[in-house]
Amino acid sequence: MNTLLGGLWDRSLDHYPANARRIWYLALAVIAILALPIVVGNGSGWGAWWWVCIAGQVVFLPTILAASGHWSPARSRAAARALEQAENVEVQPNVG
Repeated sequence: MNTLLGGLWDRSLDHYPANARRIWYLALAVIAILALPIVVGNGSGWGAWWWVCIAGQVVFLPTILAASGHWSPARSRAAARALEQAENVEVQPNVG
């Protein structure tokens, strides 16, 4: 699909991620599911969970600044094309 939302429907993978990474994601989801009733059910209620979410954002937001790569899809595509062209130029043998 070549539409704006096409990426949501076309989710085919060339390969699955490594098992270690998938296990980490599963463990993180299980911990979050188990932590919710513990934090909310201890009498503090949703106020405590609110602060857990705020702490998570405080930890997460600075990592955005450390993220490498292009923020714009157009710039990313242009960089990929430039890299592909540079690789094609290097591969062609010199004749003459």
